[in-house]
Amino acid sequence: MQNEFSEDSGPLDRVEKRGSDQPTASLSMFLDEVMALIEATIIHLEKGEHSSPAASQTFKDHRRVLKIDNDGWEAENNRKLLEHLRHTYNKRRENHGVLVDSLRLIEEESGTASLGWVVSSPALDPFGLAGQDLAMKLRGWFGALKNFLNSGSKKALEKALQWANTILGSLAAVTLETTIGTSMGIVAEPIKEMKDALHNLYA
Repeated sequence: MQNEFSEDSGPLDRVEKRGSDQPTASLSMFLDEVMALIEATIIHLEKGEHSSPAASQTFKDHRRVLKIDNDGWEAENNRKLLEHLRHTYNKRRENHGVLVDSLRLIEEESGTASLGWVVSSPALDPFGLAGQDLAMKLRGWFGALKNFLNSGSKKALEKALQWANTILGSLAAVTLETTIGTSMGIVAEPIKEMKDALHNLYA
């Protein structure tokens, strides 16, 4: 199949264009997509400009859950919270890179197995991240993210974050070694906690 997506399109733009026959197909693809969703949500809360057309359209009428323009302690606290969230995201981009590199290394060392559209490493099977287990989680994530990109609703974003939590929780339990010598779980846990903090704003 010919690639219909430009090389410079972002993860959310690619998801927005894909149909059910092209769901999220790997853990590295999921990590790219969840980091893009987190950043797009932070940009929205900061009242910034989206570089992604899909994110710009999705968040156009999305209700902000934080008041940052008013005077008083609450708005000031919210502004500080957003600053912390932005700094945390920037820091966790390094974790994201380590995880993606480590997944590729694991695939090189133990091989990959294809189950229809999903590609995974058998080494991750004990952690529920291979075969049908991974296919179920990636399909659920893709559907929830696609629904949010189509609707832009608060409820749809919460559902996408819940599915993200399912996969990140599994990654946080992985004991296989990363390219920097620590376990994948240790590297994945801070990304999960950042996602949890963002999710708390919508709870």
